[in-house]
Amino acid sequence: MLDEQKNYDLNILELLKKDIEQADLDFRHSKKRFNKKLW
Repeated sequence: MLDEQKNYDLNILELLKKDIEQADLDFRHSKKRFNKKLW
């Protein structure tokens, strides 16, 4: 039972990490586009 819970938590952490990385990439990308508009 505890192992299952641990695996579940790890999976969620992995998904969160991917989401955060993707959001970071999106943010940088939009920042670049924004800078291009300014200059």
